[in-house]
Amino acid sequence: ANRNAGLMVPVGAKVEAPIDILAPALVLADLLKTVERGVPVTLRNLDKTRKLVIERPGATSTLLGASEEPATWHTPPQIPDPEAVVTLDGETLREIIPQVTFAAATDVARPLLLTAHLTVAPDGAAALGAADGFHLALREFAVRSATAPVDKLLLAAALKELPFVLGLDSDDDTVTLTFGANDRLLVQYAGATFWTQTQPGADKYPDLRSVIPSGEPLGQAHVSQPSVLRALRAVEVYARESANGAVLQFRPGLLALYAQSAEVGDTHPVLACEADGQGEVTGDVRRFKTAVQVMPRGDLRFEMFGPQKAVTIRPASAPFIYALMPMAGTVKAPEPEPVQMGLLEAGPAEAEDIPDTVVDADLLQLAEATYSGDKIASEGRIKKPFKYKGALFVCTGTVGSQESGTREVQCIRVLPRAEYRGEVHTDSRKVYAGRLVTQGKNKYVLTNQVLTIRAV
Repeated sequence: ANRNAGLMVPVGAKVEAPIDILAPALVLADLLKTVERGVPVTLRNLDKTRKLVIERPGATSTLLGASEEPATWHTPPQIPDPEAVVTLDGETLREIIPQVTFAAATDVARPLLLTAHLTVAPDGAAALGAADGFHLALREFAVRSATAPVDKLLLAAALKELPFVLGLDSDDDTVTLTFGANDRLLVQYAGATFWTQTQPGADKYPDLRSVIPSGEPLGQAHVSQPSVLRALRAVEVYARESANGAVLQFRPGLLALYAQSAEVGDTHPVLACEADGQGEVTGDVRRFKTAVQVMPRGDLRFEMFGPQKAVTIRPASAPFIYALMPMAGTVKAPEPEPVQMGLLEAGPAEAEDIPDTVVDADLLQLAEATYSGDKIASEGRIKKPFKYKGALFVCTGTVGSQESGTREVQCIRVLPRAEYRGEVHTDSRKVYAGRLVTQGKNKYVLTNQVLTIRAV
């Protein structure tokens, strides 16, 4: 525990005698890192001393314990009469914490902005948001249950420690948040207990939704997260000399970024994408990059509402919005060169070098092993796709003819979710194109490209 938060994790052990001692956590952790996984470690407390003895094969160490000041630091608070109890999926919390906490302030002179604002409605609708005066992140999500509404400020620094707890092995992925009197908060998951203090001033926290621009944007672009992240990393190298400022250019059919350095030169990556409108705005490329890094690997929608208004980024796959205030720009960016939209940037377009029909007995056998027609309809899943001419396919139907001695299978091309451009659905009653499916932990989208494979 420290002054901001505490953590208690159960550890399986053979106990011969009780131990109750405060040991220096970082030193203890460093010592245990020297022990190979699976090797037993013995901990002993020397009688009538504050020394902890650590014994492992070939080595013995001692650590001097400390008296506890104050005594409550290392004891989870008791909340007999909670103000509210909220349950939600651990996967949800693992996802949203890094998406929001990076936007909180780190300057202690602004204590209110050191926090993240959590709200939970009785119907389960929830939101977590953070801002530092230059940018903001707001993530909406749903909880399983809530005994009462919640409107609390949580220290962002304490929230950043929670992913360690949520990484513990557990068959039950339920997280329980218990809010009590005196600003107490308990987080329980997989037998572990994390505790911290909520902060006062929730009623004074900025209304983040009122800061987000509304109305019709002057320019908008739909780009994949991996492609824009690569561009931002390149631009950051050149933007360091200009207070990390980079120009975003919105043009029909493209999004461009520009930065220059007096000593190095300039860079001007251009991303072909679905885009319309026209305009330019200067922003802090480091903040843009940090925001894009925590976003899902899918389609991102960039919007600009004017050179003096915030730029927003919205992932297509999550109710998440990021807004960055513009910088005063002195760099004049040249007009971006038009580029050809590539296959994966364009979305489910057909590859020109893949024929409609192929006669190949070996390929047919490979395709048959991926038959997923029944799984797509009933479960939204597919088997591991096979690769043909660099593209991924799964078999959705087979046809055989004893008279002609031919066999034929029909296959659908799939794209990784991060590379698919266009609307996605999960409705089994609709056409295959745009259907979101899973294979293990991987997510794919079915396209409208069909490959027929025959064997005689």
